[in-house]
Amino acid sequence: MVAARKSIDPRKQPVQKRGQDKVDSILKATLQLLRRNHPNSITASLIAAKAGINIASLYQFFPNKEAIFHTLYQNWLEQITEGFDRIEAEYLLKTDWRDFFTRLRDMIPEVGYDSRVEYSLDYVMQGSHELSEIDEFHAATLSERMAGYLRAYGSTWADDDLRRLAGLLYDFGWAATYRTIGESTSAVEQIYDWTRQAHLSLIRSCLDDSGPA
Repeated sequence: MVAARKSIDPRKQPVQKRGQDKVDSILKATLQLLRRNHPNSITASLIAAKAGINIASLYQFFPNKEAIFHTLYQNWLEQITEGFDRIEAEYLLKTDWRDFFTRLRDMIPEVGYDSRVEYSLDYVMQGSHELSEIDEFHAATLSERMAGYLRAYGSTWADDDLRRLAGLLYDFGWAATYRTIGESTSAVEQIYDWTRQAHLSLIRSCLDDSGPA
């Protein structure tokens, strides 16, 4: 795994403010480009120009554009993880299951990037063997965490069934995110409301004693 990730890891971490400012400008420029361009049309040179730096400065910190995309993806995951931590600490078993999972679901679209950027980053992750392995690992990690919440609220389903359901909830959330791209504010709110209701319905099915069909 270490060898597979080597080519998409940053070359070095900035140790001075000037270096950090360059990294921040690279990441900001990439986000701006992803909101208006397909990832395949974005080049390292285009990112450097958008960031107002020369290409050599970009390559000081990132070996390629995939490494920049990966850093943005990692930053998004960190925000999601911090959101999970916060909701878990504040609400897990301190409120009923419906309120807990509603807060958890509503937290996800409130952090990170807009739906266009998330869609583009997911496209990049799936289009690279190295990046898709990382994406699958994080999806499995979040699904396992969700399965733990379902157990905490009393589900008696088998572990494999809970992980499968948690994975479906994860994928369903992504699908809803894609569906919001280009929609009006009212349509986005409607889509998230439908998604919330569907999530709660699926979750309720594993909190009774009947088990999966």
